[in-house]
Amino acid sequence: MADDRNPVANPYHVYLLTSSDHGHTWSAPKQVDHDSKGLGTHVLAHLAVTAPGNVDVVWYGTSATGEPNGVYGTITFQSPCTDGFPLYSDPKAPGWNVYMAQTTNALDASPRFTQAAATSSPVHYGEICSNGIVCGSSDRTLLDFISVAVDCNGKAHIAFARNTKAEEAADFDNGAANIHEVNQTGGGVIAPPSACGG
Repeated sequence: MADDRNPVANPYHVYLLTSSDHGHTWSAPKQVDHDSKGLGTHVLAHLAVTAPGNVDVVWYGTSATGEPNGVYGTITFQSPCTDGFPLYSDPKAPGWNVYMAQTTNALDASPRFTQAAATSSPVHYGEICSNGIVCGSSDRTLLDFISVAVDCNGKAHIAFARNTKAEEAADFDNGAANIHEVNQTGGGVIAPPSACGG
């Protein structure tokens, strides 16, 4: 699990816990993201489950390893994070993409996840604050606007917030995020939702 005291040695990953008895007991955490060398930073995960073991998981991810939150503390006291990412405006700010992982055997002890980048270029740069009202001066422009849904063909549709430097300039530097959607056109699929029938 991520360790805020040392995120470089203990990166932020996405984990899935499963239950086969309606939540009475839970599995050990199963790591969903599988990046090169086990590094990177992964935040704001969302998932869609259509049938037992059939799961699509999406998140914002970057190959940079560090603390994505710019500040930590309480509502009344905040300090910069150790190993924190630089501000959005910093030329060294890491770029974030949207990723998706898919499995049809999530209930297994060691499920197989197929991971792919859902975006071909960064959708955000620098900090992503996940501390809610404690974000303070840290970048919370993406909020938690990322979600995935599955159609009757078992393909994923992802909606997410994006605020690249070009988009922000076009929006008169108002700091707002724009909503985008990407649709799965190939690769594996999971079971269709039960509402589809059949």
